[in-house]
Amino acid sequence: MRQKTSQTLFAYWNEVRAGRIAPRRLDIEPARIAEVLPDALILERVDFETYRFRLAGTRLCEHLGTDTRGRNLFDLFADEQDRITLERQCAAICKQGAVGVFTLIAEYRGGARASYEMVLHPLLHTSQTIDRLLGVMTPLADPSAQPPDPPEAWRLAGHALIWPDGRPFQIAGAMGATQSPFADHIRRARIVRSDRRQFRVYDGGLAKPRDDAP
Repeated sequence: MRQKTSQTLFAYWNEVRAGRIAPRRLDIEPARIAEVLPDALILERVDFETYRFRLAGTRLCEHLGTDTRGRNLFDLFADEQDRITLERQCAAICKQGAVGVFTLIAEYRGGARASYEMVLHPLLHTSQTIDRLLGVMTPLADPSAQPPDPPEAWRLAGHALIWPDGRPFQIAGAMGATQSPFADHIRRARIVRSDRRQFRVYDGGLAKPRDDAP
């Protein structure tokens, strides 16, 4: 994440998440993220191919140059491969508790372009499955240099998934991890001393059980 807006929202989301796969929609207090609200968005997951805008900040609407109410995020992208990639990445966000980081290119009349960073975080709404995404989208350069006309097309230039616990939530949960996937290993470390040296030893998967183990 390169943008301060993205970093601010991620830090708040991760704090509210408190080790869960995702926070609930009602856990989010807008007053605590007031500085990012103009660039914020909430998407509703309708199905694999439809992530509908439920909320879009005023500055974000200006960048998109279109009315977002009820619109599918993927409809902004004309390229089929971009749509397929976004569908798969959003599915992973919802299934694995990942955070998606995307670099988008807005293309304008006359050949001008502008780059944006979009970050999407999973949210629980009324069920036990992730059906909302909380995000921000901000320009990577001075927005005043962008053309006044709305973009004619959007392209996907890059994407990555970040797991706050270091790995997909199902795996981290099975290991008993919360904020760090290595916390359990640290608790089980043994101190070994030899010739004035001290070592921290971690038992690996091939360690033999002790005779007095239950």
